[in-house]
Amino acid sequence: MKGAPRPTLILCPAFNEAGTIGVVLRSLLATLDDARAGASVHILVLDDGSTDTTGHIVRSLGIRVISHCKNKGYGSALSSGFSYAIEHHYDQVITMDVDGQHPPSLIPEFMRCAPSYDVVSGSRYLSDSPRLNSPPTPHINRFFGGLVNEVIGYSVSDAACGMKRLSVELLDKLALSEPGYGFPLEFWLQCADHRASVLEIPVPMVYLDPPRNVALKFPSLDVGVDYGIFVMVRTLLKLRSDVTYQTDYGRLLARIVPRPELHAQGS
Repeated sequence: MKGAPRPTLILCPAFNEAGTIGVVLRSLLATLDDARAGASVHILVLDDGSTDTTGHIVRSLGIRVISHCKNKGYGSALSSGFSYAIEHHYDQVITMDVDGQHPPSLIPEFMRCAPSYDVVSGSRYLSDSPRLNSPPTPHINRFFGGLVNEVIGYSVSDAACGMKRLSVELLDKLALSEPGYGFPLEFWLQCADHRASVLEIPVPMVYLDPPRNVALKFPSLDVGVDYGIFVMVRTLLKLRSDVTYQTDYGRLLARIVPRPELHAQGS
């Protein structure tokens, strides 16, 4: 006799999201109720050291929250949530932000599509991805997406999208340690090393006001790009040191020079 299906965990990293998290989580609860997900889906908010009322709002909704005592970074928040999913024997993890970029109404689509894939990743850059607004921004996401594909051989159109469905079996094989915004780069390189199967599905392109661009976390765009390349090189060195990867190291390191083309405006 087969055992009961293992549940899915919806993991929401959060840092000082008091202004949006209540609305997003109420919409998520309503979506799950309409989808009759019931006991098959659990929600976990990973509060990454918020200094506002983020944790209080989550608890008032009866949703489980795990709190870091101080802000450790986006990657650390996700890694803590992944460890929880592994320890509690979930089958899948769906990650989504609570700042308004990721519509909870898409959760049922992530749950039901292509269960055989290790990674189902949202993309804002597919031909059928809705553009809810699109002010001009530096195309750092496109730059890193192209670089990741060049190194690992995937054809991922949106390497930075945080809305994903992930197999816990895959997560248990990964050794993710990048604490900050370079986390997706480490993630994709490790996925390729484990030959993870990947499917992209469209998600809306939503630009927030004020904007939340990864490059804005650094003194300059070039510094942000150099940091991302450093994360990629470090990850490759951890994975293996054979001759095949030596060309990749050199190709990546050659990118750590001024890149005026990154300042061009466009999505």
